[in-house]
Amino acid sequence: MTFKKGFLAVLAVSGFALAAQSASAQACPPPMMHHGMGPGPGPDFFMGADLTKKQHKQIDAIFKKAHNQEEGDQSRESERDLHTQIQDLLSQPGKLDRDKIASLQQQLATIRAQRDMQHLDVMEQIHDVLTPEQLTQIKDRETKERALMDQLHQLRHPDVTK
Repeated sequence: MTFKKGFLAVLAVSGFALAAQSASAQACPPPMMHHGMGPGPGPDFFMGADLTKKQHKQIDAIFKKAHNQEEGDQSRESERDLHTQIQDLLSQPGKLDRDKIASLQQQLATIRAQRDMQHLDVMEQIHDVLTPEQLTQIKDRETKERALMDQLHQLRHPDVTK
């Protein structure tokens, strides 16, 4: 075998190996979802309920209003600042200032409670748009989904004491 033929053979084998490796490589995980307002009604909440066009428009308006209010809200920035202050206190040498940290944690709890109340207001507005039948449909779907999640949890984490 001449050098040229040997080189081409090595090149071909390398190409096939590289192609096989890239074909068997795992796909990248999907990007993180933006969670926006946090727990509560989102697109999945309405699955299983037949919404009218009017209801879709009303719910979209509720979400847009809440989003606009959240955009102008400085609580997230305040929350980040409080977290930074707590981390700074925790990383300082010497005796820990527990009273100062507790005060900052109380401020965090107040901000979170206010945000939770805003979320509850949004959920209440959406609740009022839905009919009793739609709420029942949503509840039924959520019940089934919870049961499936419980089954999945049991499969992944079997009770070894039995």
